Amino acid sequence: MRLKRLELVGFKSFASRIKLDFDHGITAIVGPNGSGKSNISDAVRWVLGEQSIKSLRGSKLEDVIFAGADGKKPMGMAEVQLTLENIDGFLPIDYSEVTITRRVYRSGDSDFLINNRPCRLKDVHDLFTDTGLGKEGYAIIGQGQIDSVLSTNSEDRRILLEETAGIIRYKNRKQQAKRKIEETDYDLVRVTDILGELNQQLIPLEREANKARKYQQLANALHSIELDLFAQIKTALNRDLTRNQLDLEDKQGAAEKQSSRYQELDLAINKLQQTLSKLEEEIDQSQNKLMSINETLSDVIHNSELTHERELHNSKHQIELCNQQGKLREEIATLHQDCQELQLALTTYNENQTRTRSELDSLEARLANLRDQYQQKRKDVEDMKTSFVEFMRDLTDARNFGRNYQQQEA
Repeated sequence: MRLKRLELVGFKSFASRIKLDFDHGITAIVGPNGSGKSNISDAVRWVLGEQSIKSLRGSKLEDVIFAGADGKKPMGMAEVQLTLENIDGFLPIDYSEVTITRRVYRSGDSDFLINNRPCRLKDVHDLFTDTGLGKEGYAIIGQGQIDSVLSTNSEDRRILLEETAGIIRYKNRKQQAKRKIEETDYDLVRVTDILGELNQQLIPLEREANKARKYQQLANALHSIELDLFAQIKTALNRDLTRNQLDLEDKQGAAEKQSSRYQELDLAINKLQQTLSKLEEEIDQSQNKLMSINETLSDVIHNSELTHERELHNSKHQIELCNQQGKLREEIATLHQDCQELQLALTTYNENQTRTRSELDSLEARLANLRDQYQQKRKDVEDMKTSFVEFMRDLTDARNFGRNYQQQEA
């Protein structure tokens, strides 16, 4: 197994994406204080699953995300990718190259990936157990950590030695087995409690079971009795059905006879209705003739009375017409005189109309002449505006030329 490549973006002081390739042999990273050398080892420790921010020289999770500097805006995410060569199969995974990715956001969300596949933090820890690359491993020792290891208590040194000896995996498995045994013991206690509660319920349940069995026996007996009763009812119903069918056949025969009789009576009634209709038509015709005769007689009597009245009215009307004839002659003479006056007035009106029409023609000709003069004046004004605009443009050009000339002379 060999460290092959490290990529960082947004982690601590690395704002842009940085890619570090590690060839065979020893690789040294040198630089002045504050250049970010320790941030590279912190990135390796962080991507391998380090959860303590203090171990990464920070106070909170956001401290591992680039906070902005030199005109660069703060970033919302930090990501580190660690690539290991696994041709010898040192890591328990079927890949010749293993890439571990850890990503964290300012919102607090984080992602772990192994070869671009999402995984858990536990999967990363299990992958590097007994390899010396765990968060408690000996492969990453920072500045001043050797003195810390030598001066620390025996328990911490023992953890480091166990990681080096490769027994930490079995110790973790032992702890997991103990936890599972404790959980199993707890489950056994719960099962014992449940069995005790169930034993207390056995006697009532036995009574309920006996009642259920007795109920089942009674239900079966009732079902048998109901079947016998239904069989008897079915037999009686079949017997009634046969008798009713015979009665129905007899009634259908009687109904057919009544139907034929009804048809005969219906034909006789139709004939009688036709005869009655003819008689009613004859009666109506006789009544119409009688009414016509009565109307004719009434008209004759009325006409004779009207003739007498008309003779009296005509004699009176003839006298009135004679009187109106004299009046009409006087009105005709008056109307003839009015007609002559109207003809004279009409002649005067025609002369005035002719004179007015000639004056109107003269005014229209004068108006057309004024319109032509207006259009000509308007055209002259437009030409003057155009000439004025061209004059102002030439004047402006001349002023600009003079100003430029003075600047060049100066």
